[in-house]
Amino acid sequence: MSAVAKRRERERAERRDRILDAAQEVFWREGFEAAKMGAIAEAAQLGKGTLYLYFRDKDHLALGLATRHQMQLLERFGRLEDEHAQAPGLGLLRRLLSGYADHMQKPVEHLRMVMTRWATGAPFDPDTEGCQDAGENVVKIFGTFRHA
Repeated sequence: MSAVAKRRERERAERRDRILDAAQEVFWREGFEAAKMGAIAEAAQLGKGTLYLYFRDKDHLALGLATRHQMQLLERFGRLEDEHAQAPGLGLLRRLLSGYADHMQKPVEHLRMVMTRWATGAPFDPDTEGCQDAGENVVKIFGTFRHA
């Protein structure tokens, strides 16, 4: 891959992260249902058209946030597994459960948004692009507990 292609890929990933950061901020401040794509675009300092190049709608943004949050949790679990590689078992399981609880409630706005999505039905339409990846991440997360 050329240097220019690498730079463009890196810039696209950075812009996507900036959009997700803005969406998270707006969702937490205004609530998911009340949040508007225009407010998210403004918070990301992008035009609405650019926002729609990355995410089709709020559900896709929420799924992007969920997937990013899952990946952060899986990274945390990986570090815990590495620390306990020589002695897995109850000690690791306790650390994983504690890490999971800590991750899900910090900040509390994340937990509030997740619980609101679950309380109103299935959090995502299974046909939504990326939903399968999020489901596989859930399997990995709980597989880590089973492995411990």
